[in-house]
Amino acid sequence: MKKQFCSVIVLVALAAMMIGILLSGCGKGAGSDKEKGERADTASFSLSLPQPPASITDQEKRLEFVARHFWDAMDWQDTLLLKSDRFMGEAMANYGVLLASINENKRASIVIGLISSVSTYPKALEKLGEYAYNYFYYPGAPQYDPELYLLFLNPLLAQNNIDASERLRLENRKAEILKNRVGREASDFSFIDTDGKQRIFSSLFPDAEIKILMLYDPECNVCDEAVKLMNQEGGFSSAVKEGRVGIVAVNAYGQKDGGKAVRKQGMPEDWIVGYSPDGEIENEEIYIIRSTPSIYLLDRSGKIVEKDISLTRLSQIVQ
Repeated sequence: MKKQFCSVIVLVALAAMMIGILLSGCGKGAGSDKEKGERADTASFSLSLPQPPASITDQEKRLEFVARHFWDAMDWQDTLLLKSDRFMGEAMANYGVLLASINENKRASIVIGLISSVSTYPKALEKLGEYAYNYFYYPGAPQYDPELYLLFLNPLLAQNNIDASERLRLENRKAEILKNRVGREASDFSFIDTDGKQRIFSSLFPDAEIKILMLYDPECNVCDEAVKLMNQEGGFSSAVKEGRVGIVAVNAYGQKDGGKAVRKQGMPEDWIVGYSPDGEIENEEIYIIRSTPSIYLLDRSGKIVEKDISLTRLSQIVQ
């Protein structure tokens, strides 16, 4: 598994830092007066962040200004900086926190502007796309946010200078994100429960305030951790028992011998548990399973509120 470039704790600190930078720039400029290729290391370098004009007093507009001009000091021809995980990782992490803090309606045009400014530098464009993937869409990334990554995918796919294999990879990722997208109604499916009966997902827990769908692999240790998380908080367990929260756990890969579904150890009786016949959920890509467990949070109407929920986020929901 690729290394993750920053921790959740660091991201919290970055969020606070982004407010502070509205008043002053910081860090040595990435586009320094040193000649390209002569720098032995990039440890002392960071982007000189833009300072909003004093005339912009609204905090949201100041954040937007910084986001639009975040990469202005970047020299996209500096190959050493582009190869530096520390430098590019820190910059992308900061940029992600910044994008997430501004109005959703403004994010797309900001990222389109960035991609357009880098489009004449193919190697830089490739690196930018790579870091966006590592930070916003790689499974388990601390800043995992498919919608944020989609902001990069659309303008990247609009470029003419990406090769066929990379284009296909990006198109596949976009299709993954658009399937069972946040805000859309969750795809329906049938499965076999612990009584050997066929059940329809959309018909379950009609009165629950929220519904959690966990698509799991019986051999997955992380799935065991998810089950423990949802069992250890008394208030959450009470909500499940009272029917305010409905949990459906389905083995997406099928059950070898068929018959009645086997309840995974630790799954309470008030969870509805089953398996997908012949593993059709995974095989027919009814849901895209990038890692297990693949957890979805739905509202009362069956629309997806959150998807691909991490254990850290699941813990927050449970508490």
